Amino acid sequence: MISVIMSIYNEPEDWIKSSINSILDQTFKDFEFIIINDNPLKKSNSLILNYFKSIDDRIFLITNKKNIGLTKSLNKGVKYSSRKYIARMDADDICFKNRFELQLNFLEDNLDYILCGSSRIDFNNETSKEIILPKKDEDIKTELLLRNCITHSSVMLRSCVFKIHNISYDENIKKS
Repeated sequence: MISVIMSIYNEPEDWIKSSINSILDQTFKDFEFIIINDNPLKKSNSLILNYFKSIDDRIFLITNKKNIGLTKSLNKGVKYSSRKYIARMDADDICFKNRFELQLNFLEDNLDYILCGSSRIDFNNETSKEIILPKKDEDIKTELLLRNCITHSSVMLRSCVFKIHNISYDENIKKS
């Protein structure tokens, strides 16, 4: 049902491991996990990814020949995705165990929505701050006029949106 797309570059090893584990520990289990290694010169990236691939066959690894950046890496992941939904994840984030279950149920029950996301908790050294984002469609549209209120790494969307409308990440923008 779900293709999870994550690109790794130079994140600390512990963060990458925690991020991957938070995906593998989801209550909803029917997903493929596409991980793009965008830093092939960093040997620890390959070691970590090969370890996780050896213990979970839902993981599909893509290793770039050289660093190409986040947006190009995500486009590769979208190209290889094969499921009804795409869930984004960053290598420096973790998600709650029921994220996929909640988001999938929402999208299945609300066919007029193309994506959903969540609020987030930002951690900074010893402190944390909950960032509450708008929930209603009209509030989201209004907020988007002022700033981005969508936490990209919390998004799940219908993959048909990418494919039918030939949408991709803008590779001229470092992060989008």
